Amino acid sequence: MTTPDGSDVTPNEDERPPEFNLSQHVLAQYRELRYDPEAECQLGLSQLQALCWNDEHPGRETNIPCDVDPQSRDSLIQLLAARRYLWFRGEVPALFRPLWDKAMREIPDWPGFRRLSVSDNDRAVMQGWSDALDRAERAYERLDRLQRRAREKAKAR
Repeated sequence: MTTPDGSDVTPNEDERPPEFNLSQHVLAQYRELRYDPEAECQLGLSQLQALCWNDEHPGRETNIPCDVDPQSRDSLIQLLAARRYLWFRGEVPALFRPLWDKAMREIPDWPGFRRLSVSDNDRAVMQGWSDALDRAERAYERLDRLQRRAREKAKAR
């Protein structure tokens, strides 16, 4: 099974599925969130290259707040990744299904559960952003290799 960007998400035999574990503080914050049909939508600046609305996170942020504990942050990132996969493939991958189901039980009113599909244009925007980041990463890696070679040649002299 692959993610929208082509990455493999088929679990290895010894791989455990990601878990949804929010701290009590973060859980309480996310339970207070309510869907706003007028919420502002932005392309998230995280590694997910996904759309986010400002009613989906505390403080009307379009990204996970900086002060969230690491375990909660990981859980929320995995939840957003599962939703992005749903947008592109029409289903939550089996690996993420337990996390998705637990999140739906623990934060059933999370506004993100009201946005389980996006337009073709939205998908194109996300894919374009993802492609641009991939190109930038390849360019950086190429530059890094060229700089290493230049340093090696300078040492050899």
